[in-house]
Amino acid sequence: MSTRPQLDLSIVVFSVVLLVLWSLPTCAFLVIFTLMMAVLYFPRRWMRALDRSCKGKILNAENGGGMSLPWLICELPLVVVSYLAYLCFRICIFTSMAINGKEYITHASSAWYDLLYASYVNPKKRPVYDTLQSLAFGPRWNTHTNPNVFVVKLKSSTATIEIENVRLDGLSFQVVFYSGRFLATTLGSVAAKPDGSEWLSFEATLPPSAREGWMQMIIRVYLYGGREKVTLPRVKIDGVEMIEKTTEFSRDKMAFNHSLTQYQRPIHTALQWHVFPLLTCRWLLPAAWLRKIYLPVGNPETQWKYGAIIEGYSLRCEIKSQSLLDAHLVFCTILNRASIPTNPCNTIETLTHTFPPVLQDSHWVVRIVRKDGNTTDPSVQNLVHFDLVLESDDDKKSSASKMKDYGALKTADDDEESVIGHTI
Repeated sequence: MSTRPQLDLSIVVFSVVLLVLWSLPTCAFLVIFTLMMAVLYFPRRWMRALDRSCKGKILNAENGGGMSLPWLICELPLVVVSYLAYLCFRICIFTSMAINGKEYITHASSAWYDLLYASYVNPKKRPVYDTLQSLAFGPRWNTHTNPNVFVVKLKSSTATIEIENVRLDGLSFQVVFYSGRFLATTLGSVAAKPDGSEWLSFEATLPPSAREGWMQMIIRVYLYGGREKVTLPRVKIDGVEMIEKTTEFSRDKMAFNHSLTQYQRPIHTALQWHVFPLLTCRWLLPAAWLRKIYLPVGNPETQWKYGAIIEGYSLRCEIKSQSLLDAHLVFCTILNRASIPTNPCNTIETLTHTFPPVLQDSHWVVRIVRKDGNTTDPSVQNLVHFDLVLESDDDKKSSASKMKDYGALKTADDDEESVIGHTI
């Protein structure tokens, strides 16, 4: 069975000191950001309006049609300060996790633990803080599954880990193994094999930065074809079964994704403000660097597409081959400038699909996952095309009524005024 975590006072003291030190620049950058938002409010609005007036009815969805130089000049100081604040804040959050990690490890050391679901349905939790923590660790919400975590302490630096190969229709899953500092270094992964044996095997080797042999495994379960729930797989380490009690994952546990905007605060917007401009200027940036910023913990089994959406435009998807839909799941989430989902939990199941127009500048992320759980071939990206289309006024009115179901009738101006009008 898993070793229970013991409180290490030296680590706690060091973490508290580190947390205090990094909180200072974080707060300073957030104050600077707020002041700059106030100073640049009118120039940004004017340049943004000018930029909009020059755009056509169909735009490249990867960069949202780009950003004009005058608007970029107004946005650039905010982008730099927001990004620096985010980097400092990530260190604060990871340090805080080290201080409060005992509770987290305790829950996840005897069974698979659905941290997100627990954060938003447990009245004793702090959803606003948990949302901040999620943005620091995995800012592109996976609204199509809830990652379940299992944490173990290995007796040595190497171990044979076996995951039960659950074989059911309408089920795809991948397990990714992490260790190192903050349990954030990817070691490898395994995926469901419908025609495979009873167990999936992985040879784990811990990196030198692993603390006291700790590692975690995160399972992402995808349900399709009418399947509503599944019991998560058993785990063996060096032949010993580790799971003490079974955990069930079901579709209804993802319902909280539709109400995440109620936990949004100005600090969320400030920390993620840099994302939208970076996407609109992606042709100026190294692709690998932008991916690292946008997908800091992207699942290696998944293929991704992502980009920016301009206020008033609709994201349109065209899939060039029915065979892709037959063998893959294509998921899409639309997020606002605070990286909070406003249109979550979408599965694209037809060759063409158009989403309702967004009511504020946003960005979108698509995950392409194989139904059999194996690694998705990068070539599938060539079979999926996205662009932005500007609807007529009548279409906009019809789509706006639909967007009420997503709780996303918050405009870009509302977001900006909320940042300016609150003390962060």
